[in-house]
Amino acid sequence: MVPLLPKPHQRLRSLPRLVEILRDFTQVEVVISSLWREKLSLDELRELFPTEIRSRIIDVTPIVERVDGWLPARREGEILEWLESTGRIGEPWLALDDAGWQFTQYRDRLVECVFYDGLDDRIEALLRKKLAEVSCDN
Repeated sequence: MVPLLPKPHQRLRSLPRLVEILRDFTQVEVVISSLWREKLSLDELRELFPTEIRSRIIDVTPIVERVDGWLPARREGEILEWLESTGRIGEPWLALDDAGWQFTQYRDRLVECVFYDGLDDRIEALLRKKLAEVSCDN
């Protein structure tokens, strides 16, 4: 069973804040691993973003089959599979996700938010810090 998209009052409440972060870190490309990719095409996902950001939404991760609706570290595995299949396994990456339990090997690359709070002040500061660190390493 594919999960439903968030309810209307839950949708995209953090998108304006994420867009501002992306505007400040122009080198960042986005690969979407959200469950939204199971309901919306890549082009439909891009349409959620302002025009100047859309070209930086470069792909979605592959969808790994679930076992009884659950698979530990599935999200992390999808990210690693995408990195491997695109020849980008050695490149720096970060994940912004509300399902920290889906990460085991690369928790240091995870910026974990809480689904009902989204991208709050604390998470924004942490994401900006990690993006700045990754930018300095390149």
